[in-house]
Amino acid sequence: MVKVGPVGAKYPISDRLWGVFFEDLNYAADGGLAGDLVQNGAFEYSHRDNPRWSAFTAWRKDVPKGSHGSFWIETEDCVAEENPHHAVVQVELGPVSLVNRGFEGMRLRPGEQYELSMWIRSCDGAPHPVDISLLGDPRDDDAAPSGPGARCEALPGEWRRIELRLTVDSDASNGSLALTFTKPGVVAVDFVSLEPCRTWRGLTHFRADLAEAIAELRPRFVRFPGGCLVHGLGLDNMYRWKDTIGPVEHRRHDFNLWGYHQSMRLGFYEYLCWCEALGAEPIPVLPAGVSCSGTDGGSMAMSPRQMGEYVRDVLDFVDFCNGDASTVWGAKRIACGHPEPFGLAYLGLGNEDDITDDFRERFSQLFHALAYAHPEITVIGTAGPTLVGATFDEAWDLARAEGVALLDEHSYLAPAWWFQHLDYYDGLDRNGPHAYLGEYASHGVTMLNALSEAAFMAHMEANGDVVDMASYAPLLCRNGHAGWDPDLIYFDDDRAYRTYSYWVQWMYAHSAAESARRVEVEGPCGYTRELPEYTGLSFGGDPAVRLSGIAVELPDGSACTVPDLFKESGSRADTGLHVTADRYTIRLHARYESESGMFSIDFGALDQPDRYRLWIGMAGLDCALGALRDGFPYDYDRVSLDRRVSYGDEWDISIEVHDRGRSIRASVNGTVLAGSDPGEETRRTVTVAEGNGVGGFGMRYVRVVNATPETMHADLSKVLPPHGRAWTNGYDDPHAPMGTALVTMLRAERPDAGRPGEEAPSRPVEREIVLPADGLLRFPAWSFTILGVPMDMYGPEGGEHRQSAPAGDDAEWDRIKRIAGDDPGITFDDV
Repeated sequence: MVKVGPVGAKYPISDRLWGVFFEDLNYAADGGLAGDLVQNGAFEYSHRDNPRWSAFTAWRKDVPKGSHGSFWIETEDCVAEENPHHAVVQVELGPVSLVNRGFEGMRLRPGEQYELSMWIRSCDGAPHPVDISLLGDPRDDDAAPSGPGARCEALPGEWRRIELRLTVDSDASNGSLALTFTKPGVVAVDFVSLEPCRTWRGLTHFRADLAEAIAELRPRFVRFPGGCLVHGLGLDNMYRWKDTIGPVEHRRHDFNLWGYHQSMRLGFYEYLCWCEALGAEPIPVLPAGVSCSGTDGGSMAMSPRQMGEYVRDVLDFVDFCNGDASTVWGAKRIACGHPEPFGLAYLGLGNEDDITDDFRERFSQLFHALAYAHPEITVIGTAGPTLVGATFDEAWDLARAEGVALLDEHSYLAPAWWFQHLDYYDGLDRNGPHAYLGEYASHGVTMLNALSEAAFMAHMEANGDVVDMASYAPLLCRNGHAGWDPDLIYFDDDRAYRTYSYWVQWMYAHSAAESARRVEVEGPCGYTRELPEYTGLSFGGDPAVRLSGIAVELPDGSACTVPDLFKESGSRADTGLHVTADRYTIRLHARYESESGMFSIDFGALDQPDRYRLWIGMAGLDCALGALRDGFPYDYDRVSLDRRVSYGDEWDISIEVHDRGRSIRASVNGTVLAGSDPGEETRRTVTVAEGNGVGGFGMRYVRVVNATPETMHADLSKVLPPHGRAWTNGYDDPHAPMGTALVTMLRAERPDAGRPGEEAPSRPVEREIVLPADGLLRFPAWSFTILGVPMDMYGPEGGEHRQSAPAGDDAEWDRIKRIAGDDPGITFDDV
């Protein structure tokens, strides 16, 4: 039996705790949230995006038998100097076509209308017709029109923008858009776009079903546009907000550091409008004057001259969001179509940056410029990529020294870590900077992952007086294009797939609280995993590495050695060792034979999901020590080397292992990493929060996580509102149920249920139940439950408010007895 109570005094928590983070990763924008079905409509793809890409990527040049034509790319006499590439089609004998297949085929739905836009121009002094059609699924290398087409005309002289609507009659999952040129001549084409006319809340350029899936999370804020995308791979790839507003033709395209292309169809203006439509606080992130630390050769910093211009850009952004017509950039926002200010209150500076002297100087310059010009803006700093290591500590020191109010933390760790660190924010200084967990996930989409996140979110909520915001990451992933797993929502052209983690976020969003109460939990809540008594040893990672002096030393002075090894690029080398020991030391010498890349050393039970790993050269600079728990990474420590790893680097490495790996200390050329596994994981949790439910009625939310294979028996009598046997029509029966509660439960048959790219096997179920008089409830294995108990009937603090039962027939009392039945211990097995 788990006993919970007593309920402590109520204290206020952040009203912006749960939000979302959108980054153009995994094709989240183009081919995702952006509504445009055309891929590479501006012919700006190149090898900068992907080594195999060209300006005609995603286009097919169709020249049927008997026809004759040719196609090429030009940059002169363009529509927009920012994106000069455009296609030219020369027809000698028509018809010939340019066919765009979209992103793995266009999803065309019968009865829907589609808005087409493109720029065309005749290049030979004569007008030429252009036929436009939507094609259905191909059959025998051909495809029939999916609806009535349209015809437009390319005129000589200036470029002309064409806008028209196309209707689809038949269903197609692999459709395409065809531009057909029937008459001899030369025609130029650029900026081809096709969007469904169906919108989400009237917001154009957004894919409706994805926008709705995100809206269902009721985000209190949206962080955008990144992430690593913000500061880019080098200064020329840095995300510049001014390049993302205004006419789309003049928004400078760029390569995406995640390996594809950014058209900027969704830019800062669209993101701000999206936040407004969601009713969410916008939290834009701007670079802090340095590029991504993962840039080859290390992060690049702006020069003093560049910083002067860039500070002005940052201040201009605040004017664009909040300024009136008297400001240059406020007037530009009004010209975009938004007369009223967006009401920007937060601005992030930087993302996962190394806290170098370059970063400190530039962050400080921006921070103080904003504080002087716009004291109403809360600046959010950055705390690096993990919750451990020197970068994390240095970021917090900088934030305290500068007086930064809010710091953006990131963490992607195994479920075991979250279960073992539920008290992580308990000790955070209430008088220092507050925390924003801007990116977090438990490295998987199974039910166990979701339950670990649910438990940690409950304790973030309990620390909501100092944890202001939190957002899972990444948000979106197009199936087949996962640059990062896991993700909250997967999708293809047909639908969105909600994961178990999504449903956990949904449950919190639909029971948002304004206050919390401390509770005590006693009983069997822990889980301690048995660690293996043996170790193997293997080497992996991208670079080629020469390994020598490999030995596993035991406490009695003996050692197990293996011959020298050469690990080829991209391969894994296994030593074949199998050493039985609770305590041992691994020693070896390694030499890089590749220019760069991350090298890893695996030890422990290599054939089990619980083992250990030392990484060298993460992002070219970092060393990390950690474990794998249930196959998911778990950081112990992370440090930065004096310089980036490169060809010819050599390391003397030692790894001291104690208590089967619960304590580890590693040395890489004298750079020390150390950490330990706390052992017990808290797999059962109960927390209490309060807020306004549907209709504004006060609700107490009791959140229960049971991440074990056994039913959890819980005594909640001290957590449920006291003397709750009061009912509006009243009764005075000490054995009567305590009232009703709305139960929302997410459960799975097993902890490993759920796979990337698929809908979660189950989703939350809601049901009204009657609470038993003794407060004893049973919660099934592998479940997350929220009990929403009305507070108003018990008075403002849930105190005594009992009435005598009315005489005569009591329909309400009969209804309660029907719901409760004869079972004094209510269970949710049938929910």
